[in-house]
Amino acid sequence: MELFIQLLKLYGAGLLGYGFIFFVILRLYNSKNYLRMALASLITGLSLIILTILGIMFDSFREGALFVAYSFIQPYYVFFNVAILLTFALSLTFFIMGKKRRQSFRSFPYKVKKTTKPIPTIVDEHEFVYVVFKRNDNYLLKKIKVSGEDYYTTLIEKLNNKIFFHDEMIKHIIGQFGLREESHNHDVNYKLVGEVTKHEKIDNHYYCYVVNVEEINDKLRDYVEINPYDLINYQMNDFDKQILYHIILKDYFKIEL
Repeated sequence: MELFIQLLKLYGAGLLGYGFIFFVILRLYNSKNYLRMALASLITGLSLIILTILGIMFDSFREGALFVAYSFIQPYYVFFNVAILLTFALSLTFFIMGKKRRQSFRSFPYKVKKTTKPIPTIVDEHEFVYVVFKRNDNYLLKKIKVSGEDYYTTLIEKLNNKIFFHDEMIKHIIGQFGLREESHNHDVNYKLVGEVTKHEKIDNHYYCYVVNVEEINDKLRDYVEINPYDLINYQMNDFDKQILYHIILKDYFKIEL
């Protein structure tokens, strides 16, 4: 029992220490290409393994030996074992995820000779912010004309080269519509309520936000206030309906279509 507790403490410390290093480096790299993440994990792990071996050799030389005698409870070798375990587990996991998505290591675009048929390329995904304005528990939907008929829709904005993150985009949209934010409680004004991924030739990922509005200003004059339970009586596309019905349930959702 004492040996088990000792092992738990030693390997727990190793996992926390080296696990934190992996977390920081992979978080900084933060690529959506999982094959590159696998390579980053492998390089990080090999670096830690080499540094651990050098540390073992340094202390061994001080004691007049080439290596400290191996023991699975020796702190030197605990960290050595942990480094190997994390390197193998993370590299293999990211590699499998990348292969399932049919990704490649290619990081720079190259020119392809024109052929009679276009050659499809693999792009990770396009990202959008999906915004639903809400007032007094009612939804504000924009009224548009489609083939002479009234349709109702929400607001969708694509992330671009100037705005990379969805939390920045929602603040930008709030500013565009002239809506004030309360400085001490942002959740009252806007909230991330779910995510939707549409799997097509290029995946489209939507971050769904609800923005609470106190008053209808000029920027919202084209929007109609609709009771959630009356949505069935209004014409809108199936994509909007599915998201709005999930928002009504008030649970954070992740949908794949």
